[in-house]
Amino acid sequence: MLTASWMELLKQQLEATNVFFVNIQSEEWKVYRSTLGENTYPVRIMRWGMDYFDPSNFLEPFVFSGGYGTNVTRAAESTIYPPSYEPINSMTQQLADLLTQAGAEPDPVLRSDLYGDAQDLYADLVVTIPLFYLPKHILYRSNIHGSSEYDFTETLNIGNSLEFNYSTVSKTP
Repeated sequence: MLTASWMELLKQQLEATNVFFVNIQSEEWKVYRSTLGENTYPVRIMRWGMDYFDPSNFLEPFVFSGGYGTNVTRAAESTIYPPSYEPINSMTQQLADLLTQAGAEPDPVLRSDLYGDAQDLYADLVVTIPLFYLPKHILYRSNIHGSSEYDFTETLNIGNSLEFNYSTVSKTP
């Protein structure tokens, strides 16, 4: 869906409530990016695509270093990991602490619990509102089978779209 199309649809839906008046503005990315930490716009729309599949990639960019204009934390001098930041209140301090702990946690179960707690807190803060998610699709044929190296050979053993899977596949007539 083109950004202008879904922004117009969102405008129509909000204005139909008779609670909102929406004025859509568009800026070049360079200009828009430079205003993210300011209160230039009461509401912003951003698309996000992760660099790699990890829970940190869906939370940390919106929390640390000014958080793409979410203002959950203010950027500090250092840009090394763990990122330096100045939280705006005790809840954002707790959120930043959870993300820092999760990022350093080697145990996958504990790491998952920490990210779950961070996601709950992030939702309570209503930092961003996800409007939709465009899923990735995979097409396959039933006569193509995955490698016997994996548990489920009846499937293609395809991972996430950013995850490479080097294995042999077979084809039956």
